[in-house]
Amino acid sequence: MKIKRVSLCQGKGSLTHNLRLFTANNVDKTRTRDNIVFVNIPQQEMYERLFSGAVSEYNAKQKRNDRKITVSCYEHQFGRGYSSNVVTSSDKRKSFYEDVVQIGDMKDTGVGTVDAETVKAVLTEYTKNKTQLTRHRDIIFYEQKKEDISQGEKAERLHLTDILRRL
Repeated sequence: MKIKRVSLCQGKGSLTHNLRLFTANNVDKTRTRDNIVFVNIPQQEMYERLFSGAVSEYNAKQKRNDRKITVSCYEHQFGRGYSSNVVTSSDKRKSFYEDVVQIGDMKDTGVGTVDAETVKAVLTEYTKNKTQLTRHRDIIFYEQKKEDISQGEKAERLHLTDILRRL
């Protein structure tokens, strides 16, 4: 395999696009069946898992009922119900973050090229290592929500969708 460039960028964050509930023009629909989904936990479930304990502790300390959080943590933070697109709160926190990782480009590593399977293996290994590494961070921790390798596009890429949790 030739030397490849690794691209890391922050995506706009659209769960409907990543799950292919909506298909953009740059996607070959015949290849979406080859997508690999590693983790797919609904946003509501992940927010409950991450923050329900903290909300319960907060509410237990409150003496006045008007200070208690009576809606979901997500709704309290973002002022609306769950969305499949990124929502930004007044303090600039986002409802989730999406990072996109790609090795090579569609010309030298596109689907169907000699190096495509190697890149797929590398991205799969990266996913496993990222999961192990993030468990040991002290200050800021990313809980992985959904990850997939999109083969519907012309090159292999990995979408990592995270919810930021502060310890």
